[in-house]
Amino acid sequence: MPGRTPRPRYMSFQLMCSEMRSLSRRSFLTTVSSLVALGLAPSGSSAGGASWAREELEGRVVIVRKAHQAHTVEDSERTLGSWIQRALEELTGQKGKGAWRRLFTPEDRVAIKVNAMGGQRIATSRHLALAMAKGLMEAGIRPKNILIFDRSTAELQRAGYEIVDDGSGPLCFGTDRLGYEPEPKVHGSIGGCFTPILTRWATALVNMPVLKDHDLAGVSLSMKNLFGLIHNPNKYHDSGCSPYLVDLLDHPEVKRKLRLVLCDGLKAQCHGGPAYNGRWAWNWGGILMATDPVALDRVGERVISERRREVGLPSLEEEGRAPEHISLAARRGLGKGDPKGMDIRELDG
Repeated sequence: MPGRTPRPRYMSFQLMCSEMRSLSRRSFLTTVSSLVALGLAPSGSSAGGASWAREELEGRVVIVRKAHQAHTVEDSERTLGSWIQRALEELTGQKGKGAWRRLFTPEDRVAIKVNAMGGQRIATSRHLALAMAKGLMEAGIRPKNILIFDRSTAELQRAGYEIVDDGSGPLCFGTDRLGYEPEPKVHGSIGGCFTPILTRWATALVNMPVLKDHDLAGVSLSMKNLFGLIHNPNKYHDSGCSPYLVDLLDHPEVKRKLRLVLCDGLKAQCHGGPAYNGRWAWNWGGILMATDPVALDRVGERVISERRREVGLPSLEEEGRAPEHISLAARRGLGKGDPKGMDIRELDG
C-alpha cells in the first residue's frame, strides 16, 4: 500500500536476545516462529550443499602436534589457524577453501560449542576458537553467522572470551543469555530442553572440547561436551554418564547438525577433572580433528590413559570409570570405537 513502511527482513541478534529473555514460554515459541519466517532462524533443517557424507570420513582422526610434547605451543590465532587448515585438508582430502566447503556452505549458520568451565587454565583456547571462526569466514561464511558459545556467559569471560552479542560478529555469549526451549525433547534415556542456539539458529555445529579426564565418565571429550546443549545434564551422570551421552549424540537435533569436532589438547589433564587440577595437567601440545566424535573420543581416551601410565596412576578401568559410553556409541553405529578400524593421521606442528 502507498505510504506503508516496508516490514524489516531482519532484527539484531541483541534485540532477539532481549526479547527471548522477557518472553513467556508460549510467546517465546510464537516469536521463534516469526523469526523463522523472517529468515533469521532456520526451521531446524540443515543448509544443504556441503559435499560430504558422514560415512566417507568415519574413523578418520587427524592429530597435529609438536614433535616434542614438552614444548609449549604458541597459543596464537596465526599458529593455530595454520594447524586447523592443515588438519582439515588432511581430514577431507581437499585443499584451501575446498576443505571447508566439503563440510560447510556459505549459507550456514555455525554454532561453535567450546568448553569454558575450567577457566583459562583448562578451557578451550580462545585463540583456537577464534582461529576456527576465521577459517569459516575465509570460506565464505558471514561473521554474524558464527557464534562461539557455552552454557554460561560468566564462564566464557573467566576463560578469556570477549562477549559479543551484536554487531558484525563473530558472536560470543552463553546459552544463559537466551534460556532453553520451553519443552524437553526426549530420545532414549535423555529428556532435556535444548538451547535455541542449536534448535532455532544454527544449521551446523562445531564441537570444541578439551582433552581432559572426568571423575565419573572417565574422559571429558566431544561426547561429554554435548551436555552443554541441554538444561539438565546434572540428571545424567549415573553409571558413568552412559547411556545418556550416547543418546544425546544420537539425538536428531545433534546428529543432523554436527559437522566437525576439534579437540583442544594444547594443555591436557589426565586426572582430577573435569575441573582444573594443576598436579595432573600437562602440555600435550596438539589438537585432534574428526567428523567422527566416537573415533576422536577413543583416540583422546588413549592419550589420557598413556599419560596416566607415565605418571603412575591406576588405569581408568582399575578406578571403575572406564569410558563405556565410547564403546556403546560404537556398538550403536555412531562412529568407530576400535583403533584397529580407524585411519589415524599424525602431522608435526
